[in-house]
Amino acid sequence: QPVFLHVTGDPERDWPIVGPHALYTARSYAEWSTERDGGTTLFNRALADLDEARRNPMFQVVTPAQCVDFARSLGPDGELVFTPLIGGLDPGIAWRSLRLFEREVLPRLRADGLG
Repeated sequence: QPVFLHVTGDPERDWPIVGPHALYTARSYAEWSTERDGGTTLFNRALADLDEARRNPMFQVVTPAQCVDFARSLGPDGELVFTPLIGGLDPGIAWRSLRLFEREVLPRLRADGLG
């Protein structure tokens, strides 16, 4: 499952805005992971750049329809996890995503018995 989910009407527009925050978080956790001396986490290796972060399934920047499809793919026991303020993301951008989820995604999930 992703550690970051951002719902937007335009993923191409928003990835350059939210991506650096996701990359910062991934790199920070990778650094902390190496300092722990053992164990595995989702962040055992630092991501090289924004392109690699964008290809990583841990970070989902999706339209409402894509979010619904993703949630359905998780099945009835799946969970959507939000980390709206990842890496210091502007709260206004985070709220915009959460409100879009509330308006356009949650009603469809509830209609499917998933919300």
